Amino acid sequence: YCKHAGDGDGDDGDVEKGVTHSDLWRLDLATWAWERLKKQGLAPGPRAGAVSAVHTAKKRAVLFGGVVDHEVRKGEVIISEFFSDAYAMSLDGGRWYPVTLYADKNDGGSAAATAGGKEEAERVARGEVVNENFNVRSEVTRAAIKIQAHYRGYVVRKAFKLYRVGGQVSELLYSPGSGEAAPKTAPRPRGRMNAATAVRGNMLYLYGGAVEIGDTEVALDDVWTLELSARPKWSKVAELSAEVAASVAGDAALSSDDEEAEENER
Repeated sequence: YCKHAGDGDGDDGDVEKGVTHSDLWRLDLATWAWERLKKQGLAPGPRAGAVSAVHTAKKRAVLFGGVVDHEVRKGEVIISEFFSDAYAMSLDGGRWYPVTLYADKNDGGSAAATAGGKEEAERVARGEVVNENFNVRSEVTRAAIKIQAHYRGYVVRKAFKLYRVGGQVSELLYSPGSGEAAPKTAPRPRGRMNAATAVRGNMLYLYGGAVEIGDTEVALDDVWTLELSARPKWSKVAELSAEVAASVAGDAALSSDDEEAEENER
């Protein structure tokens, strides 16, 4: 990820533009020469803050997570998508392939893929789905989306008066929404960037990382392991601490004070 100066044209011509890259380079430690590698196979898309570790037993690199920004509504809303997927790359041939997760026998079969991409970002922006791996930076828009996705009637009218929103946000609050949650999969860490990873034997260990909740960056402290066997599977070793969990979920619902005020107004 890097920023480029604006071209000087238009109303926002002087604003820096961020670009997320997906290129791959190799450094020869004997000659200190860089070589750009051609992507082969099913490579991950553009992302910043992804982390990787070498799985020596199978001569491959394993990559996890990262983040990319999506501009929706003609750039009026920026939604950050935090990835929770993992990819492996052969160190011999340089071919990429996704790490397919498997559920426990009780869950049945392999895990479904988690929805992502710009189409999912647009669905989040319209309040049609709730997906923890997507973050809306605008406080007012985020509040409107959450209310529209979960509530109807009185609460929506109250939010309209409280935030004094208008335009597209107003349309969002009064548009029909499904309140549909993101599809459930086998256990896996939530999407994040800049986590710490290490591989020992056939096990990848993942600790922490960071996510954005609105305009605030929250550092995570949970621990996960990923079995790098023929049937890869995530397992949670340690939960988020109470303080971090509260920071991550703090704006997921109306507070008890808001609910009491709502009852009193009725």
